[in-house]
Amino acid sequence: MNRAAIEKGVALLLEGILEGRAGEVADELRRETPRRVAAALEDELLCGYAVDPASCVQAVPLPGASGAVTLEEIPFFSFCAHHLLPFRGVVHVGYLPAGKHAGIGGLARLVDACSRRLTLQEALAAEIADALETALAPRAAVVVVEAEHACLALRGARKEGHRVRVVERRGEIVPELEALALRR
Repeated sequence: MNRAAIEKGVALLLEGILEGRAGEVADELRRETPRRVAAALEDELLCGYAVDPASCVQAVPLPGASGAVTLEEIPFFSFCAHHLLPFRGVVHVGYLPAGKHAGIGGLARLVDACSRRLTLQEALAAEIADALETALAPRAAVVVVEAEHACLALRGARKEGHRVRVVERRGEIVPELEALALRR
């Protein structure tokens, strides 16, 4: 990321918002906020750009184990690429191994790496599934992303408490993974 460019952009945004306003609070916002926002974006909120998602999943050979593996209710937050507003929720990940397994911590780190970027919910689910395929080459994979979007809650339709659900399926149809995809 280009921190200086982010700071310049935030300063310009604040100037547009605070046009004609003076005083201690406005001056403080103009002076310190661009640096704070740039640091927060690069170091925490959008730090997923610094990570290759597939590298989060350490594949461990485990011949003979063939049952479906699921990790559910992985919390996440992200930012809508259309409105630059947050969305948050949970991700459910499941896969049917083909000789390799992932550590559960790696699955949680994968969700973080993919979600801490500007994205859309559909793209988030697909990117997690892509990384699972790259790292594990499973016989099947299902990724479910359930989220509430600030862009729907705070603007436009202004509907709080909603939940958008996206299901991304790869490979074989497996009853255990279909149950994950269809669960409510």
